[in-house]
Amino acid sequence: MAFDSRFSPVALTAVCLAGMALNANSVDVSGDVQPRNRKGRERMRVVLPPRVAPDEQTKPLEQGSRPTIAPDERVLLQVAVVDEDTRKKLPHRVHIDDPDGVYYPPEGHYDIVPPRWNSNNVTREPDTCNDGYDWAMIPSGSFTVALPAKDNLQVRISHGLEYPLATFRLDLADSAGKKLERIFALKRGINMRERGWMAADTHVHNLTPKGALSQMPVEAVDYVNLMFIGPTHPLWRRQFLTGRPSILSTPNHIVYVSQELRDANQGHMTLVGLKKPIEPIRVYTGRGLVKRQPPLPNEPLNTEVFDRVRAQGGLAYHAHYLFWPGHGSAVGAATGKLDGFEWLRSDIASRGLRTRQRMAVPGFGQRDAGAMWYDMLNCGARMPIIGGTDKMNAGRVVGGTCRTYVKVEDWSHEGFLSGLKSHETFVTNGPLLWLMANDAPIGAELKFSGKGPFKIAVRAGCFTQRPITHLELILNGRVARTVEAAPGRKEFELNTEVKVSESGWLALRARSDSKDPDNWHQEATAGHTSPIYFTVNNRPPADRDSARYLVARINESIRWANEDAIWTSEDAKRRAIDSFTLAREFYEAALERAH
Repeated sequence: MAFDSRFSPVALTAVCLAGMALNANSVDVSGDVQPRNRKGRERMRVVLPPRVAPDEQTKPLEQGSRPTIAPDERVLLQVAVVDEDTRKKLPHRVHIDDPDGVYYPPEGHYDIVPPRWNSNNVTREPDTCNDGYDWAMIPSGSFTVALPAKDNLQVRISHGLEYPLATFRLDLADSAGKKLERIFALKRGINMRERGWMAADTHVHNLTPKGALSQMPVEAVDYVNLMFIGPTHPLWRRQFLTGRPSILSTPNHIVYVSQELRDANQGHMTLVGLKKPIEPIRVYTGRGLVKRQPPLPNEPLNTEVFDRVRAQGGLAYHAHYLFWPGHGSAVGAATGKLDGFEWLRSDIASRGLRTRQRMAVPGFGQRDAGAMWYDMLNCGARMPIIGGTDKMNAGRVVGGTCRTYVKVEDWSHEGFLSGLKSHETFVTNGPLLWLMANDAPIGAELKFSGKGPFKIAVRAGCFTQRPITHLELILNGRVARTVEAAPGRKEFELNTEVKVSESGWLALRARSDSKDPDNWHQEATAGHTSPIYFTVNNRPPADRDSARYLVARINESIRWANEDAIWTSEDAKRRAIDSFTLAREFYEAALERAH
């Protein structure tokens, strides 16, 4: 039968009864079923050459394989996934397997492991793979699949973070040769759009605008920032950078094409709202970390890129910060030449020092990049956070590893930029957060004068479909209050009061103590808000330990600029050292205040 986007109660009842014919003992469960191990599959990365899809690609890049089912053991199942309350069909991802872990993709879909490590110009990506766990992308909300006549088949369905990752059981042992229909209904837990929050992935490479728009409804992402890299990248070659949202954008789903600047030593930059490219257009500048690229001058400086982007009305962030902190991050934070940090993954409690640039600071060793963000805030830098996936192939989905939520007044590209400028953001791969301090929102500044201590009333909370273990109020980089999350709970509140005598900042953090096999790349479930700042007697924050570390870090950056960096002229070298020296003065002033 053909499924409409809405079902009348009578039609719904009829189809549900047809679905019940699968087996009277079928049980629907949600959230407590772990992915089965794939039979005969290894979780190992196979490196294959990069691939550029042809323009207006219509065939999947990875055909993969499909399991064979004997005709006399075959069941044909037609499925629609709907919202439990509205009965509208939901775009979704689906994974179906049997008790042995054999994957059964819907018609038109395949087992694609392993995806290529990099691909570009992709307009059709019907299948994705999370470390060996395949998913079929179903933008239409309905599909047909051939299944074996077995019991205890498992159907797993994902649609963003506001709905549960639901698992349904099918018992088909008595259904050989039949054609069956089934509706799976998902219950929405929260509506972030109605609350004024726009979900975004700020860092996507391999998709075309058309490809992004096909995946965004599946993952419940509202805005995607596509970025080209280098002069031959298809997003640049095909002239998708127009200085305005893609003409394919809809009122609900906005795609904008911009650029990523990649310096191997300073760190990468995510550019949002770019109107013209930042020249020269390079794949990489610098040297030492990417062996396949020839060394090129470390120009333009990240701080100079910020000025050029801001002149166009855009924003410039330090890209995938936890993975690649670089020399430019502490400099940009101190000089006001960064709009914030972008996180690739939201395991923000600890990244275990797993960074691409393993820069050890004399006397301090290597520092966790998340802790370094706290250090910068402790010294008076104002750095909000955004989240992006750095999606380069079918091994990630839009908004999967980490996404941004931005509070917007207007649902548009301009509204998105305004929301980013207000700093009212949080990053997450599961928890959906809110935070108020003295009734002021995330990104706001509270001002106090006189002799303290001053009281700050905090109201905060979290809704999550993925399990967490802690909801934490962070005060100046340390846990000030915590709520331990009971197993099975989805909603948490934290109402408390803190007393402060000196300037600083507050943020909310949600996290799990363990990794979640349902999260992309089995990351720990986590989320983090941007700060709320508070200023006492117009005096910026200061923390002695943070300032000491950052002064030493900038000294190491100045040494790099003098001895190891590549410059085209003495003037370029001087400009770099001047900007690094200005940053050091910022952290030295914080150290002086802290004494």
